[in-house]
Formats: sequence, structure tokens, C-alpha cells
Amino acid sequence: MRNFLIASTLSIASLWAADRFQPLNVKTGLWEQSVSITSNGQIPVPPDILAKLPPEERARIEARMNAQSAPKTRTRTDQGCLTQEDLNRGTLFNKEDNECSQKILESSSSRLQVQYDCRQGSLTSKILLSVQAITPELVKGTATTTVTSEGHSMTSKSDFSARWLSSSCGNKK
Repeated sequence: MRNFLIASTLSIASLWAADRFQPLNVKTGLWEQSVSITSNGQIPVPPDILAKLPPEERARIEARMNAQSAPKTRTRTDQGCLTQEDLNRGTLFNKEDNECSQKILESSSSRLQVQYDCRQGSLTSKILLSVQAITPELVKGTATTTVTSEGHSMTSKSDFSARWLSSSCGNKK
């Protein structure tokens, strides 16, 4: 996903009725986000996809899946633009994903908690996203994700923080 998480998270405002949603009190413009993701478990690849692969490629993918099942943490930092339209309309997060349902668990000017349940064939995922606007220029949060398919599960926990850099986004989207 090219869009950075904080803009995506904050943009879901218009997906729900106004009486259920209150946008976070944050500034628009250029934001920088650092995300640390810890995951464990086997990447769930549906058997029907594995069955279509040539034997050598299938063996290579299965070996990689087993090797990646150990717990690991990775961190990344990126930048993205958050517009007032993003805050008001909800145009980025899962906007083209018709296989996910979304439920707001908490919404205020300083906190947002959303649960996403997704299904694609035999692959299911559940995401619990919690965001806190510490100040209008600082946002922190967590996301817990569980992906399951055909008896294989992978879980990940993401911790992120985002800080406002500028009211101008330059060429960032």
C-alpha cells in the first residue's frame, strides 16, 4: 500500500454517519510516520494458489514461508500528505476493497479505534486499529492484525507515530 498509514487511518471519516464519527483534531499537510511491525506465524497462502505453481516454485515458496514464521521486527519511515478532504471524506483506507467491513469502536477528537474484518477467498484478516492524537502535530497508535487461511495464521503488531512537518505537501501525495 503506497498511501501511508496515518493519512489512511485519518481519512475514514465519511465512511460512517456524522453522528458516529468525529475526525481527529490534527493539522493537514505533510506528515512523517515511523512504523515498527513485529510479526510471527506462517504466511497464509491458500492451497489452491500453491497447487497452481510448478513443483520447484512451490517448494521454494513453502521453504520461505517456514523460514519466515519466526518472530521478527522491521521498521520503516515514510512521508505522506494529509488533506482536509482526507479527513472529511474518507478516501484512502480500503477505498477499493469491497471485501472488508469496518466498525468504529471509538471516535473522538483525540481517539479513534476501528475494527476491520476482511475476506478474500479462504483468506481472512482481522485488524484492530487504535489511533491517538497526542497534539494536533503528533499522532501515535497501534494496529493488531491476524491473517488466517487453511489452518495457517500470521499475526502482527504495529506501533506507529506520526509527526506533522509542514502545511505544504510539496510533491507528496
